[in-house]
Amino acid sequence: MKGWIMFNKIKTLKEQNLKITQIARILNSDVRTIKKYWNMSSEEFELLRTQYKQRIVGRKMDIYEQLILSWLKEFNDISGAQVFDWLKEREQDFSMAERTVRSYVEKLRKKYELPKLKVSRQFLAVPETDIGEQAQVDMGQINLLTEDKKTKKLHLFTMVLSFSRYKFAIWQDKPFTSNDIVQCHHKAFEFFGGVPKTIVYDQDKTMFVTENLGDIIKTDLFQKYINTMNFKVHLCRAFDPQSKGKIEAVVKFVKNNFAKHRVFTNIDDFNELCLDWLKRTGNAKEHSIIKKIPEEMFHLEKEHLQQVPPFLFAKEESNSNIVPYSLSKDNTVTYKSNRYQLPKETYSDKQKEVGVVCEDNQITFFNLKTKESINTYEISKDKGKLISNISRNTTPDPKVLELKSKILNRYSNKNLIIQYIENIEILKKRYIKSQLKRIDSLSTEYDKEIFLNAIKECISKDNFDLDFLAKLLNNTKKNTESEPSLQNIPDKLKNIVTETRELSEYEEKLVKLC
Repeated sequence: MKGWIMFNKIKTLKEQNLKITQIARILNSDVRTIKKYWNMSSEEFELLRTQYKQRIVGRKMDIYEQLILSWLKEFNDISGAQVFDWLKEREQDFSMAERTVRSYVEKLRKKYELPKLKVSRQFLAVPETDIGEQAQVDMGQINLLTEDKKTKKLHLFTMVLSFSRYKFAIWQDKPFTSNDIVQCHHKAFEFFGGVPKTIVYDQDKTMFVTENLGDIIKTDLFQKYINTMNFKVHLCRAFDPQSKGKIEAVVKFVKNNFAKHRVFTNIDDFNELCLDWLKRTGNAKEHSIIKKIPEEMFHLEKEHLQQVPPFLFAKEESNSNIVPYSLSKDNTVTYKSNRYQLPKETYSDKQKEVGVVCEDNQITFFNLKTKESINTYEISKDKGKLISNISRNTTPDPKVLELKSKILNRYSNKNLIIQYIENIEILKKRYIKSQLKRIDSLSTEYDKEIFLNAIKECISKDNFDLDFLAKLLNNTKKNTESEPSLQNIPDKLKNIVTETRELSEYEEKLVKLC
C-alpha cells in the first residue's frame, strides 16, 4: 500500500502529460502500481488506506482474540480500557493504542453477542426521622442577569427540617466564608425558632477540614458554634448525595421555582423576595412525598426543637464585617467590577488575600492577620475602572544619579549635557541606565570640545538617538585626523622650541667634503 507522497507524485506527473511507463521509470516503480492509482480519486485512495489499516490492525489484534474473548466471558462488565491494561501487563512491548483495543473489544462483543453488563446502583428509601430530630444543610449557585444585562453569580444556603420539610433559604452575592456559614445557621435557627438535634452536611471546606476516618475535623469557628448550639453533626460520604436527598431537592426547588429567570437588582431585595416566596409557595405548597403542607407540619415540629442559645461571639465576629478578598499580583483587589489599587508589595507568598469592609459608601482594606488598615477608597459606581490614590513616583536609581554626576563633572558647560540627558529621559525612560552608560563611554573617548559640539548639533536637529551622536563624533574624528593640526601633537611636545643654524655653516661643511 503506497502513501500519500507517492500518490501525489503520480497525479502530478500525470498532469504533465507523461505516460505510465515514463512515470514508472521516474519513480522507480512497477507499471502495475502506476496503473492501480492512475484513475483513482483522492477520496477513493483515502478509503483504500483506511480499509488497509483496519485489516492490518485486525490481523495484529487477532492473535489476542481468544485471550480477550476468555476475559469477556468470565468478566462480563470488563472495560476496553482494562483489557488494554492487562495486555500491556502481559507484554511490555505491546504497541497497540488504547483506542484500537477498545474498538476491537467492542467488535468482539458484537460478534459473539457478549453485551457489557451495566451495573446500576440500587437505593432504599430513607426512613422518616423523628419529629425535631434532624435538619439537612446544603449550598448551591446560580447565574442570573442583572438590569444592565450582565451575568451575576449568586450563592445559596438552604436548611430543611427533615420531619416537616419546612425550609429556610438565604442568598449571598459573594462566596461563603466560615463566618458567613455560621451567620446563615443562626438566621435559620431564628427563622425556625429552635435548633434540631442533628444536622446532615456535605463535606464543605468552610465547615470541615477533613473527615479523618470518622473523626471529623471542623474549622475552629464552626466547632465553636456547634459547641454553643449543642447539635450533632452527620457528615455524608463523598459522592453520596442520596443520603441527604431532602435538601438536594430543596436546592433544586429554590433555584428552579424561585430564582430562575429573575432579574437581579441587589442582594437585600433578592432575599426579601425569597422570604416572601417561602411563605407563599416554598412552605405553603403540599409536599409531593409526605402529601402534607410543610407549614402545617412545622407547627407540630417547632415544639420539639431545642431552644436557640445566645451566641455572643458570633456577633463579635460579625461586627468586624471583614470579608476576605483575593489580592492580585499587581496589588489590586476586584470589587463590583472595579479594581482598587493597594500599595506596592502588599501582595506576597504569605499574603494573597486582604480583608474588605464596606461602610458609608467607603471600602477599606485590611491586613487579615494584624487587622491593620491598608487603604480606603470611596466605592466607585463605574465599571471596569482602576481606582487608585497611590503615587507612582519612585525613588531615583542611585546608579543613574551616579552616572549623571560622573558625566557632568567632566564639563564646565553643563547646560548642554543636562538638556541632552533630560530629553533622553523623556524619550527612553525605561532604558535610561544603559543610555547613560553609553554617553559616559563616548564622553571619555572623544575630546571635550568635539563631544560638546556633537551634543549641540544633536539638540539643534532634535535627534537624541545615541547612534546619531556616535556617528557625528566618528565623522569629526576622521576629519581631524586627515588635517594636520596641533591637536594631533601631544601636549608635552607642543612647547618645545627647535634649535636653528645659519645657512653658512652648512655651506662650509659642503666645501670641506668636496
